[in-house]
Amino acid sequence: NARIVLKIMANLRVAVLGGGMWGCVLAQHLAHKSKVRLWEFVPALTASLKKTRRLKHIPGFRLDDSVLVTNDLVEACQDVDLILFVLPSRALAATAKRIRKIKLPKSVIAVNASKGIEPVTLATMGDIIAREIPSLRGKVWTLTGPSFAREVARGVPTGLLLGGPSGPQAKALVSLLDGG
Repeated sequence: NARIVLKIMANLRVAVLGGGMWGCVLAQHLAHKSKVRLWEFVPALTASLKKTRRLKHIPGFRLDDSVLVTNDLVEACQDVDLILFVLPSRALAATAKRIRKIKLPKSVIAVNASKGIEPVTLATMGDIIAREIPSLRGKVWTLTGPSFAREVARGVPTGLLLGGPSGPQAKALVSLLDGG
């Protein structure tokens, strides 16, 4: 859909789910190209990120003031164009089930940056997102590759792979995630 692609390229509203190192670094990267809401499950970590905008494990890192940090999943996901999952694999299914209850825009798409597989079913994290949030079926991409949050935060060149449905949305996501 051309309308979605133009929005992705212009003023995208992104929910980044997961306030760990990789989630914060991706939120910071996307803050230069979009409006970002960063959701963190643990209230104490949310409060710390709101107050300091820093991560103790990444010296010199500071989360841009434009990034909204929240512990409220509805606030993070409501009226967004893109949901970026950066959660521990053990928390992804339960979080996706909670998101299923939120009224998401029909045009919302998702990128999974969580690693791992579901132990019993061997489903990938992207498969779990599509299973638990039926409105996202066919609209989930996975970001993967050899990367380390500390290096990306320092601007060290990194090559990642975005896998998922081909087409204009995929090209727009690549452009959005590109650091060049």
